[in-house]
Formats: sequence, structure tokens, C-alpha cells
Amino acid sequence: MSNLKFLNKLAGQKLKEISLIKEFFDDKTKPMNVALLLKFKEFNCLIYAISNDDTILVKLKKNLKWIKKTGKYKAFDISNSKFWKDCIGRHVVWAWQLINHQGYEDGLQFYLSNDLNKQEIIRQIVVKASQLYFYKV
Repeated sequence: MSNLKFLNKLAGQKLKEISLIKEFFDDKTKPMNVALLLKFKEFNCLIYAISNDDTILVKLKKNLKWIKKTGKYKAFDISNSKFWKDCIGRHVVWAWQLINHQGYEDGLQFYLSNDLNKQEIIRQIVVKASQLYFYKV
């Protein structure tokens, strides 16, 4: 399943907020990073790990009512975290889908910039072992 049609719509969009969705388990094992919610002015972008094949999926929605609120999943605003805070207020210039050597779409890369100094920020989101991992490039 290609995420390109959704990634194309992100070009030029200004990132307003980022939330990390964690999945919690009854046996108190460590929670997993299963989704990332990117909030833009016109729509929201949900990026999540597909656990049965370790691929990544992107969905765009105008409202947030489609996110089911259960005790199993909890969202955390990470916009001001050390890793993500420089991305807030920047526009998506480019977005890539990453495909591994076995042909699975298991990651995304975002190139963000601002209008003032054109300083670039690149972030990768990759699925490993059924959860999301984040990298600076």
C-alpha cells in the first residue's frame, strides 16, 4: 500500500503540533510507540505502525473524532520535546516513503524548512518490531 498520495498532500503544510500515541498493556510491559499524529492547519496526519508486517501507514483526516479513545491507547503532546520542537512552525518541503531491502514500506522521511532562514530539518520515522522509532538525519 503506497503512502505517496497522502505524503504529496503534506507539501507546503505548516506543522502545528505533534502527539505520540502509545499502546499500554495489561501485563505492565513497556508501552509501545504505535502512532504519531501530526497536526496541520487544514488536516491531521496519522502515521502508524502495522504490527503484523512492520509496515507504516499514513492517513489524513480533517477532524480528530476518528481516533478511538480507549484505556489501551494514550496520546502525549510531544511538540516541545527536544527531538521535535524545532519542527513546529515549519513547512513540509519534501516527504519520502522508505522501502527496505525486502520491498516493505517501513518508514517515512520529512524535510521541513521555515521561511526565514531556510534552515533544514530532516526527520525519519521507521517501524521496527511493531513500533515507531524516530531519527534525525
